[in-house]
Amino acid sequence: MTDGPGHRPRLSTAALLAPAAAAVLAGSLSWAAGHPPAAPLTKPAGTASPTAGQTAAERARQTRDLQRLSNEVQSLRAELKNLDDSPHPASTRGTARPTAKPKPARTTPPPVQATTGAS
Repeated sequence: MTDGPGHRPRLSTAALLAPAAAAVLAGSLSWAAGHPPAAPLTKPAGTASPTAGQTAAERARQTRDLQRLSNEVQSLRAELKNLDDSPHPASTRGTARPTAKPKPARTTPPPVQATTGAS
């Protein structure tokens, strides 16, 4: 009923680790008990709520911007409509640019090097 000579109990590792783990836990708990908790990471709000005058001024500025952009959209739509109404040559209608002429086909073979025969 005895184990062979190659098998030894591994209790020495557990006997060393258990007290070390208990010491680390006790030390961290005692340190935490002796120190105040950390300050919160969030900063208090530094800006106050905008006043009624500030809100009205911001709303008026946004209304002016919206009206200006609306007028710009209307003028661009009118310009686009004028472009669509203008006559176009049949060959360029619907294309972004005129097509290029195709290159002429090569009539002679490429030159060949005399020594190696590579082209």
